[in-house]
Amino acid sequence: MLVIITEANTKNSIAIQRELSKNKSLLLIGVSNDKINIAQIFKYCTHYFNGNLGDAVKYFKPDLIIPIGSLSVKTCSLYYRNISLLPDEESLEIAFNKDKMTILNTLENVNYPNCTVVDTIEQLINYCIDKDCVIKSANETLLNFDPFYISNGDVTNSSNFIKIRSLIDNGAKLLVQERVNGVARGFFCIADKGVIAIYYMHERIRELPITGGSSTAAESIYCEEMYNISSEIINYLKWTGPLMIEYKYDQLNKKYNLIELNPKFWGSIDLSYAIGFNFAKCLIDIYQNNFINPVKNNYQVGVKFYWILDGDLVALFKRREFFKIKDYFKKNAKNGLFESMQVDVIKFFWTLKKIIF
Repeated sequence: MLVIITEANTKNSIAIQRELSKNKSLLLIGVSNDKINIAQIFKYCTHYFNGNLGDAVKYFKPDLIIPIGSLSVKTCSLYYRNISLLPDEESLEIAFNKDKMTILNTLENVNYPNCTVVDTIEQLINYCIDKDCVIKSANETLLNFDPFYISNGDVTNSSNFIKIRSLIDNGAKLLVQERVNGVARGFFCIADKGVIAIYYMHERIRELPITGGSSTAAESIYCEEMYNISSEIINYLKWTGPLMIEYKYDQLNKKYNLIELNPKFWGSIDLSYAIGFNFAKCLIDIYQNNFINPVKNNYQVGVKFYWILDGDLVALFKRREFFKIKDYFKKNAKNGLFESMQVDVIKFFWTLKKIIF
């Protein structure tokens, strides 16, 4: 079976390449628009292709595509549905367009914060009056950037005002959402026609940027309430394929607020392998109609994964918490170091540059 895996240089793509490379019946092709360097050092794939996905499909004629990034998911939805594991177009549009996620508030247990889409500074200022807000891309397949945060409706005095104005001046449509406080938690799964096949949950320990971004440290958890809310969403959307559901858990009010749906493999997938799951194998089994028994809560909680050279040291420095390096050596602590010394050296100098500059 010939399988194309996109965004070959990213940490989540490399994690999937590593686990699938153990199955010698698979012929893996790593594809990236960027120059492929880090992925080739690992040599988990049989071949690497530097170019766009369309050219790779024409050349290799794959049996299956595993899209990693949002653009690749969108491309597969438009052109390669017959060789991908994806939800229907309507459900995918709800996930990609964050303003359309408000329809999920019709479900009994879902709380999705108020939001609107703006394309002028005036609209932005009017919506943010007297509110703490977060500004995101309305659709990351069209535009992707780290979130901006507005306090007390003070848009024009925000440190990111110039960047926000530049985005709007260049025609961007921005999603503005009332900011909710709480602990960042995630539900990660692969589903088949609305039925959860495999899943786990984590609580974010740190992220980069430290104001809100990708996990650099996370801990496996289990929460029955988060499972039930996620199951309700997945069943409603009749979801098929990988999905990450991000929440903020309000510990004071014991309430989960839905933040976003990410219809793709997540950056913290290493944690799932650390607790004994192989999500990519599950995806292939579903694609080949070989998956039989959905996984129940039988994974280890309390396992912590640290992406030390993928941002966690930088996050510790920016938070002035270098003393927490000791956590790397505790029981149940996992990390991705020493998989390749060459890659570790490259990432070390990247980390050093981020800390210094």
